[in-house]
Order: sequence, then structure tokens, then C-alpha cells
Amino acid sequence: MKKMLKKLVAVALLVASVVSVFAFSGCFLGKEKDNLFSENLLAVKLNDKWGYVDKAGNVKISYKYDYAYAFSDGLAKVKKEDKYGYINAKGDVVVDFEFDSASSFSEGLAYVGLKNKKGDYVYGYINKKGEYVVETMFSDAYNFKEGLAVVAIEDKSGDTLYGYINKKGEYVVEPTLYDAYDFSEGFAAVSIKNKQGDELYGFINKKGDYIVEPTFYDVYDFSEGFAGVAIKDKDNKILCGFIDKTGEYVIEPTFSDIYSFSEGLAVASVKDKKGDELYGYIDKTGEFVIEPIYTDAYDFNEGFAVVEVYDEKEEEYFYGVIDETGDYLVEPIYDDAGYFNCGIVCVEKDDEWIGIDKTGKKSFVGIKWDGGYGFFDDGYCVVYTYDKTDGYTYGVINTKGEEIIKCKYENINW
Repeated sequence: MKKMLKKLVAVALLVASVVSVFAFSGCFLGKEKDNLFSENLLAVKLNDKWGYVDKAGNVKISYKYDYAYAFSDGLAKVKKEDKYGYINAKGDVVVDFEFDSASSFSEGLAYVGLKNKKGDYVYGYINKKGEYVVETMFSDAYNFKEGLAVVAIEDKSGDTLYGYINKKGEYVVEPTLYDAYDFSEGFAAVSIKNKQGDELYGFINKKGDYIVEPTFYDVYDFSEGFAGVAIKDKDNKILCGFIDKTGEYVIEPTFSDIYSFSEGLAVASVKDKKGDELYGYIDKTGEFVIEPIYTDAYDFNEGFAVVEVYDEKEEEYFYGVIDETGDYLVEPIYDDAGYFNCGIVCVEKDDEWIGIDKTGKKSFVGIKWDGGYGFFDDGYCVVYTYDKTDGYTYGVINTKGEEIIKCKYENINW
């Protein structure tokens, strides 16, 4: 599926290292999903088998699966003897283990795959009773979003083409697209190839009509009514701006990099005289409200954002946290920092893992753990310890830094 615009811009500019989701020994920037616990349960691995525990660490579904996933739409995908099935929160098997590939449920349906005689996967969709509502006929499939799902077929020449189906399995958009992505705010980013072989992006509505013609080098999904877009100028230089849902520019493409809008602000970057990328924050008029002085910057959440600066004296990068005026809540002295959520940001300095609240005070010091991840919306955070004998073991803490599930699990899935 679609990569971030920032990643694609970086690759196009021949940045040596791959830009990916920011991760480190302490925390990570960006949220994978809203809650850590689903149906008040968490998938954990112990003694090489997966089961589920509650928020007190009590075993609710015994360790008997080869792999287990988070609950979604009331059911969880689990794996046993190389086949996938689904269980409910009581641990009852509601869809038997008969699929070679499967997704979690979304909007009442899940895509499942079976291997054909050639060893290729063929995908269709089932309901929560395990009944096929769309037979296996696609070479690729994705979850339903806003009532439609991306599916793929292979044409006679072996090329993969994408389209969209409704929950009856009917094509709403015929599979003629070079690539296609989930709907967001009523629109989906799609791409075609022109006669020169260039991949160009635009947006369609749920009828398959282009509301923005495919003329862009890359695009973001719509967020807060705006979508980030990238073009190439006559010198093949990538420039980024924003369009509205009519396809009109609301912010002209003058930036070298952008993120989507979050809480009314968007990360944007310009080049300094040395050609180095500097990041700041723009409002919806395209004006910098926080000047581009950072070597990297991340989305605002709960009124705060993590930024990165370079210390020329130390020749090191450090992280801090700013508010929406650009003032520091947390000075940029930390080796790493995580996503601000649930009133807490996790930072790391000299291998010490610390939680800092919205007043800038330390809420806990993670002396028991070697690292962790950002807080989810339900106020829980995965932490881990490491030793040479046992390797990594995982547990869960709350916003007070209290270990509600001990670090004894070989893995945790959310």
C-alpha cells in the first residue's frame, strides 16, 4: 500500500538511507492504532505459543496458537498449523482454520486467501460467520474502508491492475488502475501510467469519477480537507503543496517536503543556503507559523510535537518537544523521543527512559526497562527488557509508569 510522501520524496532525491517509521530503543513516533487492548484483551506470546491476557495480566485465552492478532470488529485472526481462522473474545472458534492467508475484520468483512495449484494466492471476502460474500477471484485484496475495498487482478500480460468493489463484490471502479489506495474523507488516491511510462497520481470519488486529474508525482490522503501533492518542475526538482477537494491549489507547491495537516498545522521544509533540509510548521494559508529551523519535525498531537535539532558542538542530533507557538516544553537534549499521547511523551537520554507530562515534569523514569513504545489512546504502553540469555521480554505500563503486565512475554501483538 501507499508509502508516505516524505519517503518517496527522499528516495527521489537519492537520500542514502531509507526513511521509515521513526523507531529506536526507547519509543516510536506515530500510532499504529487507537487502543492497545481490543475487547479488553491483548495478544501475547509465551513459551513459543500465543494467547490473550486482560489488563491485569490474567490469561483469558490459553496459549495454543502459532500466532495471534488483535481483536477487530469483535473477532481475532489466529493461526494454527499454517491455517488461519477466527475466534471471539470468549476464545470460541467462530470461523474454522481453513485459509492460507487472512486479514482482520473491517466493516464486517475480512479478506481471505487460498493457494491455487500454481501456489499463488487467490483472494475473496467472508462475513463473520465464515460465509463467502465475495468469492476468491482476486490476485490481491485489502480491507474495506468507507464501504469500498481495493482489489487487484492480473491482466493477460501479467501486469497487476487495481480497482474497487462494494460489499456485494460488484466493481464500482473497474480494475484499470496502476495503483489504488484506501478512501479517506470520501476520496481515494489512485495512479495511472502515461504514454511516457510515468506514474501519475490523482483522486477519485466513490463513483470512480476523477475529482482531481492524475497529474501529480505523488500525493497524500486527504486530512482536514487538504491533500498534500508533489510535482516536478522543469528542472526535475520536486515541489510540494496542498490542494482542496476540488483539486484547486490552496497552498502552492513551493516546499521541498511536507506532511499531512494535523491539528491545523502541517510539517513543511525548505532548503537552506547549504542545500540542507530544514523543517517547520505551516498553517492552512501556507505561512510558516513555526519557522523552519529543525533538522526534522513530526505531527502535532494533543498540542505538542517532537522536533529534532543538530548540535554542531556535539556533532549529534537531539530531540525535544514544542507547543503550537514553537516554545519548548522539553528542551532538545534527548537522544530520542516518542509520539506525544495521553498527556505523556517518552524520551531517552543515556539509556534512561523517561515519561514527561504536559507541564514538562517527569511522570516516571523507566529504570526497570530497556525501552518501550508510544502510549496508545487507552493509556497503555508496551515496554521491554533485554538480556543475553532470554533476549527481549515484553510487558505493559500505564501513564503513571506502573507495570500492569510484567515483562515476561516473548512478544506482544497489537
